[in-house]
Amino acid sequence: IGLNLGRIKSCQGHNTQARKHYDNAYALMMDVQPPRRQDAAAILNNIAVLLQNESKLDAALEKYNEALTIRQTALPADHIE
Repeated sequence: IGLNLGRIKSCQGHNTQARKHYDNAYALMMDVQPPRRQDAAAILNNIAVLLQNESKLDAALEKYNEALTIRQTALPADHIE
């Protein structure tokens, strides 16, 4: 739900509120056992989009790379996105 709330707030242009929802959703995904890494990667991607839209390109690149690393370790090498 936090991911979807973040998406709505982002679409409304409320980036600060969107980021709070994304951060909460990410924490929840990573705090369960086993961590829901693929869902966490999607959230990191959305955070990166927010940062990119705010012209915080270095921070966005960092989040994109975090998401990519998770996806690469969670999916088989021959997986096509």
